[in-house]
Amino acid sequence: MGLINCSTCNAPISDKAVACPRCGTVSHCAEIPQAKPIAASVSQWRRYGLIFFLVVLVFSLVIYLHYDPSHRNSVANTRLDVDAPIVNQQLTNEEKIELRRIIKHNSTLVVAKISDTTYAKGSGFVVKRLGEKCIVLTNAHVVTEEDLPAKAIQVKPPSMDQYLGARLLFYVHQPEENLDFAFLVVHDPTNALGQEVEFARSVSPGDYVVSVGNPLEEEFLVDDGNVIKVVQSSSGRTIYHNTLIEHGSSGGGLFNSRAQLVGINTYLGADNRTGIAIFSEVLLSRMRFYSVEINARDDWQESGIQIAKDTRAISLLAEGTWSASFFLPPLDAKGMAGYEQYSLLPSISHGALLAQVGRNNDPIAVNGWWKTADPDAAGVAMIDNPGQEGDLRFRINDRDIGNNNGALDVTVMVWQ
Repeated sequence: MGLINCSTCNAPISDKAVACPRCGTVSHCAEIPQAKPIAASVSQWRRYGLIFFLVVLVFSLVIYLHYDPSHRNSVANTRLDVDAPIVNQQLTNEEKIELRRIIKHNSTLVVAKISDTTYAKGSGFVVKRLGEKCIVLTNAHVVTEEDLPAKAIQVKPPSMDQYLGARLLFYVHQPEENLDFAFLVVHDPTNALGQEVEFARSVSPGDYVVSVGNPLEEEFLVDDGNVIKVVQSSSGRTIYHNTLIEHGSSGGGLFNSRAQLVGINTYLGADNRTGIAIFSEVLLSRMRFYSVEINARDDWQESGIQIAKDTRAISLLAEGTWSASFFLPPLDAKGMAGYEQYSLLPSISHGALLAQVGRNNDPIAVNGWWKTADPDAAGVAMIDNPGQEGDLRFRINDRDIGNNNGALDVTVMVWQ
């Protein structure tokens, strides 16, 4: 430590002194303490505070998404997850309501007039849409009696009070082979009967299932339960389940949690509680449906429907009328007797619709008649095991077709 003179009063002071003790002048040689680097500390605290704020924000968002009712509702109101596993799938209440709504909307009530005093009631659903027409599947025992078709058939969707006329296209009733099915043609331009159902590829015991039908005096009753047992055979599967089934449920669908069809409710178990549904792969997975228009004025017309040699059956339903001239009454697909001299094939009624597989096979007449509630006449024909292959062709049985007017609407079912 040394002495220096004050720059103001020239008094001797220590060179370590901060100020002159006599006059108070600040010394320029003294070491002034350095300020601590608080700026760095402030930056660090800001960083810590930002991290803390982000953590709190994320935590609050998680709590909100988990507990906010509006968010839960938005998730529940989305479409059913068709890719989710089926077995023991847990559905929310909202998902169950949506599933029931879809299944009910795509179901129908079927009423058949077996005789003048006997009626049968069952259920059904759409398996194919062909423009304004649709194909409704139900049990054969609903629309037939002792293997004879009902005199009239009607269907009613849940969204309508009035019935729609239905025509029987094809039926097979062989319970020993798991076959109890009938296919109806219904004109439904407003899509009141809903959309086509999708077939499930498999079903297992324990699966959640929903049935819909018209048991007893109820209409479009929906009930849920589980599959109890599945019995597989060469022709298909039989599904035992515990949803509510009663008389009137026949023909109704049994659906899984994806709204896919797993079976058709057909029988009630001996305990009067167990429902029994059937599904025949040999039939339902091999059915093809088509709709073609046949002009009464044209020669043989190819439909574009290829028939294979191993085809099991072809069923045809021809609707509508045509006229040979403006002065004659209209004819339907059945034609009329007494004018064979004007026919292309005199052995078949004049004006009947002819069908032919390929070009080298004998034509058949689409002139059978299954009575329906619809007043318009229709012709039907069935070809069992045709044994031939080629394009399915049609023509009116009229030798002179130049003056004909009109067309017939033909629905075709091919069982491969």
